[in-house]
Amino acid sequence: MLDQIRSNSQSFGVKLAFGIIILVFVFWGIGSLTDTGSINVVAMVNNQPITFQQFETAYRQAEEQENSQNPGRRWSAEEKRELGRNVFRSLLFKELVIQEAQKNNFSVSPLELRDYVETVPAFRNDAGKFDPQIYKDVLARQRMTPAQFEDSLRRDLLSQKMMAFAMGGVWADPMEARSRFNFLYQNRTVEYVFLSAEESAASYKPGPEDMQKFYDAHKADYAIPQKVSVQYIAVNPLKLVKPESIADEELRRDYEAHKARFEEPKKVLASHILVQLAQDASPEEVKEAEAKIAKIRAELDAGKPFAQVADAYNAPQAAGKGGALGWVEPGMTVPPFEKAAFEAEKGKVAGPVRTQFGLHLILVEDVKEARVKPFEEVKGEIASQLATAAGKSKVSDVLDSLLEENILGKDLGAAAKKFGLEAETSALLSRDELAEKLGIKADGVESVFKTAKGSSIDIPLEAGNAYLVLRVADASPASFKPFEEVKDDVARRLREEQGAQAAGKTLMQALKDVKNGELPAEFKAKVKTSAPMERSGALDGFEPDKELSKAVFAAEKGVWIPQIFNVSGKAGKGVAACRVVGVADPADERWQGLDRIMNNMLMRERSDGFYGLFIQELLQRGKVKVLNQNTIDRVNM
Repeated sequence: MLDQIRSNSQSFGVKLAFGIIILVFVFWGIGSLTDTGSINVVAMVNNQPITFQQFETAYRQAEEQENSQNPGRRWSAEEKRELGRNVFRSLLFKELVIQEAQKNNFSVSPLELRDYVETVPAFRNDAGKFDPQIYKDVLARQRMTPAQFEDSLRRDLLSQKMMAFAMGGVWADPMEARSRFNFLYQNRTVEYVFLSAEESAASYKPGPEDMQKFYDAHKADYAIPQKVSVQYIAVNPLKLVKPESIADEELRRDYEAHKARFEEPKKVLASHILVQLAQDASPEEVKEAEAKIAKIRAELDAGKPFAQVADAYNAPQAAGKGGALGWVEPGMTVPPFEKAAFEAEKGKVAGPVRTQFGLHLILVEDVKEARVKPFEEVKGEIASQLATAAGKSKVSDVLDSLLEENILGKDLGAAAKKFGLEAETSALLSRDELAEKLGIKADGVESVFKTAKGSSIDIPLEAGNAYLVLRVADASPASFKPFEEVKDDVARRLREEQGAQAAGKTLMQALKDVKNGELPAEFKAKVKTSAPMERSGALDGFEPDKELSKAVFAAEKGVWIPQIFNVSGKAGKGVAACRVVGVADPADERWQGLDRIMNNMLMRERSDGFYGLFIQELLQRGKVKVLNQNTIDRVNM
């Protein structure tokens, strides 16, 4: 089964397969959607239950995570339903993968569990060591026992093992990544003829009847949108408590309790020269690399500046100018390099050192010894952190109080002052202006425009990092600019329209009269050559046009494209005819800067597709029955 999926995972169809899985759950659920089972079981997966407790725990964790990112959030029934279905999908997929792991005799030993637990930073003391009491305390705050946590962790690790095994054959051809890169960043040089709409309609003067008819047909273009003025209080959790309000004693206590947070490890300012050598290099390749590094070392010993030699021998991606690596801390480099760099004498060249990348010569230019930052140096940082934490814990109470006074129609200015805030009133704003100037999200904007003048919004609206407690102060209905006010613009647009039609007819006839690949003689003087354009770019001097770009990158070189394009640019509006006269793939230097990104992107696409096929296969072979859809959909919850 895995071999079949792996072979298919290289095709684009895997994304469609995964999309189908998602759509099935979004619209239809899984198995039976009737509430016929025990209230303690949400679903059965191959005769294994997903219990109500499992689901509720996962749902609450997901909900708390969302709330921590959006304090004061009010959940609609639709949002609860969507979150419930997402949580259920996650539990279902994990259960299917774990069952498959058990079928394949995968397991997680107590030693693996212990080793993993001891690596979690939250369970370590100030000395950086695992502390059993901290472990229990952290879990208690999460309302979990060690047994529950370790069972959940065991399942997670088992799932990871299965997926690592299943996806071991996922592979992406580097040549495909380069081909895709070439496709995306290829550029084309274009010859074109442009005819101005204005020049083509120089003698045309629209009559009053034509102008009125145009205005009536395009009245929406002259609409004055509905507008509202709002009175609002902005509540930013990050600014609700001022750092300067926190007493020095509290700052000092936090500093003493978390000194480990302010430890700075030893650092070295390092540069290197790298002779590349593969880990599995042959003896002959090793000998050649050693000879080259010895030659470089001899140049340095003879007095040549390290930076000059580094620039002469390093590959483009090996380091910065002069071989510079910047300040290096423990854990930032591979172990052999780190050991040599931290043991090196300042100002002297160390090496050669062998790593998986090759042979290195290392120069340590400066050293900063390990230290704990003094209190005065980090006092401001601690104050900001404590103020932010205090603001986040306070924001719900502040919002509840302000919302209550807003709903009761009380003075917002007075309500704001209680918390050191201010109430402001906006000018009359359209939907777009309300979103742009106040940062309100689209659904919030619609809520405002559905609220009557003088009425309050009964929930806080998200606006960037802040929440707005808001009341509609004034409103103006939608209307249209009168004809007399816009008649000059109507005349201009009619001339452009008439001119574009005339220019289009002229240019289309020219394309029909092309002989031996050339336009008629009267157009030769009008032919211009653009700068090279990329697929997502624009014809030189004109605004981007998707239709034109698509045609250019599908066209045969040297052949006039048999259609014209409406364009707009520095020379005004008009029409253009084009042909491709040059095609160039991106240079190798550009690829070298993006090769890793493109390969990773392709690999992620392959992995996502394989995962979708793998889950689809497990679903097809398995038996899933939903017993309590109302629990998943949060009905009456």
